[in-house]
Amino acid sequence: MQDWKARVWLWGLWVALIGAYAAGLVHSGERILGGGADFTSFYGAARIVYSGDGESLYRLETQQKAQSEWRHQPLPYLHPPFEVLLYLPLAPLPFAHAYVAFVLVNAALVGAVARFRLPNDPADGSVTLLQAVACLAFYPVFLAIAHGQDSLLLLLLFSLALVALKRGQEFRCGACLGLALFKFQFVLPLLVAFAWKKRVRVLTGVLVTAVLLVLLSMLLVGWRGVVEYPHFLLGTSRNPGLGIYDPAGMPNLRGLLTAILPGGSQSGALAMTALSLSLGLLVVAARQWPAMEPVPSAGLELAFALNVILALLVSYHLNGHDVSLMLLPVALIVRHLRAGRPGSRVRRAALCGLILALYYPPFLVPSAVVPPAPIFWVMLLLAGTLFVELRSEVRA
Repeated sequence: MQDWKARVWLWGLWVALIGAYAAGLVHSGERILGGGADFTSFYGAARIVYSGDGESLYRLETQQKAQSEWRHQPLPYLHPPFEVLLYLPLAPLPFAHAYVAFVLVNAALVGAVARFRLPNDPADGSVTLLQAVACLAFYPVFLAIAHGQDSLLLLLLFSLALVALKRGQEFRCGACLGLALFKFQFVLPLLVAFAWKKRVRVLTGVLVTAVLLVLLSMLLVGWRGVVEYPHFLLGTSRNPGLGIYDPAGMPNLRGLLTAILPGGSQSGALAMTALSLSLGLLVVAARQWPAMEPVPSAGLELAFALNVILALLVSYHLNGHDVSLMLLPVALIVRHLRAGRPGSRVRRAALCGLILALYYPPFLVPSAVVPPAPIFWVMLLLAGTLFVELRSEVRA
C-alpha cells in the first residue's frame, strides 16, 4: 500500500515537472531556432566538415562564418574532431530541421537509457515507463535535449561500460569509455580507479579506441586540424568573452575554488589545489573499489556510482546538462536501496533525500552569494554518504 502511494506521488511530481519543462521549451523556441542553443556550435562544425573545409575547423573565423546565419558572435565548437561525425548527417538539412531531428535523437537516447538494464534486472514494461518518466523529469536531461547536447549519449556509454564490467568484459568496458572521450573531462577521472586496481584490459580498451578515434579525426579534419585542436581549446578557455561558461558558476570543485581563491580561474594556485584535491578524492574512492575476481562483488555498482559522481565533481568543465550523468548513480543507488540489505536507516534515508533534492531545478542555478550552484553540495553530500555506505557494503 505504501509503495503504491509513493508511486502515485512520484508520478504526479514527475509529470508536473515534465509539463513545466515542455512549456519552457516551447516558450524558448524562437530563441533556440535563432541560434541560442548549444546545437548551433555542433551544427556549424558539421557544416564546416561537410563543405570540405575540415582542416580549418578549429579557427575562430571559420566557425564564425559557419554560424553567421544564426549568431552574431560564434559559440565555439570545443569538442574533439571525431564527434562531428555524430552531427554530420544533419549538415545538409536546414538549421530548424536539423535541430528538431537531433531533439528526436536525444529522445530516443532517453528511451535507450530508460530501457537500460543491469544483468538479472527485471524488464517489465511498467518499470521501463517509470524510468523513462524519471529520466525526462530530471532537469539536466531537459537541458541536454533543449540544447541539442551530447550528454545523453555519454550517459548511455557509461551505462554500457558498467554492464560490460559486470559481465567480465573489461576490454569492451574500456572501449565504451573510449567512445565517451568526446567529454574526456569525465572519462579521465573515472580511469584513476581502473589504473589503481591495475585493470589493464579496461585501460587497453580505452587506449585502442582512443587511437582509432584519432585516426578518424584525421580523416575528418586532417592532421593539421587535429594538431590545432588543443591550441584552440586552451585559447578559448582563457577568453571568457567567447561565450564559454563562467567557471565560478560550474557545480564542481573548480567552480568552488574559483569563487574562494584569489586570482580567479587562471590562478596557478587554483590549478594546483584543484589537481591535488581531485587526485586525493579519486585515490580514496579507488581504494574502496571491491574485488572483481573470481566474480564481480556486490559493491561494484556502488563503487562505480561513487566514481561517476566524483568524476563530475572534479571535472575541469561542467555544465548543467552534463549533470544528466547523475542518472546512472541515482539508478544504482535506488537499486541498492530496493535490494533491502541490512544497513543504517539514517544513511539510507539521507540517500533518498539527496536523490530527491537532485530533482529540484533551482539547485542548478549558480548562487549569487556563495558559488557554485547548490547542486554541487547535493552531489558532494551524496558522494560522502555513498562512500560510507560502500565501506559498510564491502565489509559486510
